[in-house]
Amino acid sequence: MSGFLQWIGIGLVCLTIEYGICTEIDGVLYESLRFMDNTDAWVPCEYTLNTTGLPDNVTDDTLVRIYTQKIDDTYVDLVANEKFHFNETGLMINNIQIDDVTKYACEVKLGNETLKKIVTFVKVVLAKCSFNEDFCDFGNIGSAKWLRRSTPTPTNNTGPDENALKLHVGLDGMIDPRGSFIYLEADNVSSSQELILRTPNLTLEARCMEIHIDYSYFMYGATMGSLALYGVMDNGTKYEIKKEIGDHPANWHSFGKNFLPGSAPMAFEFIAKRGPGVESDVVLDDVSITVIDELKSNRECDLMKEEMTTTDPNGNNTGGASIPAIFSITLSLIATIAITLNW
Repeated sequence: MSGFLQWIGIGLVCLTIEYGICTEIDGVLYESLRFMDNTDAWVPCEYTLNTTGLPDNVTDDTLVRIYTQKIDDTYVDLVANEKFHFNETGLMINNIQIDDVTKYACEVKLGNETLKKIVTFVKVVLAKCSFNEDFCDFGNIGSAKWLRRSTPTPTNNTGPDENALKLHVGLDGMIDPRGSFIYLEADNVSSSQELILRTPNLTLEARCMEIHIDYSYFMYGATMGSLALYGVMDNGTKYEIKKEIGDHPANWHSFGKNFLPGSAPMAFEFIAKRGPGVESDVVLDDVSITVIDELKSNRECDLMKEEMTTTDPNGNNTGGASIPAIFSITLSLIATIAITLNW
């Protein structure tokens, strides 16, 4: 048990976890966990023995846990090594990376009978920021600067009030009334200036996988301006992904989007502009970028890398295909190669 307690201590100190919706189908519990990359990931598999209807000599020590990892379409037994450690309470994945993104299963067995099965989809967070301490690794690069704050913004009739802050939900899914956010202070910014927040660049390997970005925003104010999310391509061109304009109800809103393998940009930028009046404090918070699907094969990834680095979202500048077409073109190329080589 000392090892278990040590692992729990690690989990409390260094893990970034988001529990997704748990569902049970045909007796199998499915759940989703998110971990920050380069941390140690704890995947629990706890089971309370109910001896009703079981032989008198059955104890916790007679139960067996089998841990498997989904590779392609098959679950393969995990072997304890420097990467994976497991015991009667769960699985530890050391120094999790994007190629560890997949499903992990734990079966609690008594002989040939499965008493409990948990399938956990492990996802890896590439970049995140709740702005509670600083701007993390994000760049504050516009002609005017985003400001950090944890209390209502100074201008009346715009920005979150005390009640809205009490309902603020952090990246861990919990109410975080003392958390900070970043915002455009309309009193300090002209209508011609842009506030730009840029995320860290994504590696080509990460972009071979399915990527998800999400964030929260608050845009209450009679003369509210705009908040736009842009994708930044390898050649520096930008394309608009989502744009919010004008006054919104006085509560927190959120947006999320998935990018199929090969279609995610090199980086993302949030661009805020004030409206015609000072009731225009644009608020942004809880940005995260997560790998949510398994790594494509090296062969597929190499084809995607070439497409990602030679095209822009409109299919110009480099003469390549458009971003929405990358995925379908890649699949066509793979199919052609497969037929040629008899895969």
